[in-house]
Amino acid sequence: MVYSKGDRKGEILSPHLQIKAVEFLNSGLYKKESSTQAMEDKIKELEKENLQLKKDKAKLSSPTIQRTKKIQPNQFRCAAKSLFKEGKKEYTAEFIKLAIKISNMGHISIQTTVDCTKAVFEFLTGYTLTNWVHPSTLARWNKEIAALSLQENLPNQNIFQFFGYGIMADESTRCDR
Repeated sequence: MVYSKGDRKGEILSPHLQIKAVEFLNSGLYKKESSTQAMEDKIKELEKENLQLKKDKAKLSSPTIQRTKKIQPNQFRCAAKSLFKEGKKEYTAEFIKLAIKISNMGHISIQTTVDCTKAVFEFLTGYTLTNWVHPSTLARWNKEIAALSLQENLPNQNIFQFFGYGIMADESTRCDR
């Protein structure tokens, strides 16, 4: 092997370059995919696989899109309203739970909780109500839920019958005067 260009044109290649060239030829010539026919077969195989994947994708997306149900705004409003009220003056358990959670978050007043729940209701339903949960009703709900929670968390009240709450003061550090 000789250099084909440059200052060394016609001179024999260095042994290192000869070894690299032979390795390159051996690695390319003796591979299974090195022939033109093998490459064309591989291209056809990949095209077929690609076509199959496109068909599978179309099968997955088409029925999903067709099955989606379009909800009209009025249907949504009615469904949202049913989450809050069962009747004119009856509220759902889910709404009561939501109102209690809001009132127990951080430092929020009962009146603010009433205003927040009313704002959420009006946002979801589009209805503006003049009569909404009264703060005294929400306070009663809080009291009832607290009593239920206390009964559940302290099931055996007989054990606690004789216990009391006290403060212990350490008078050993008290100065004598």
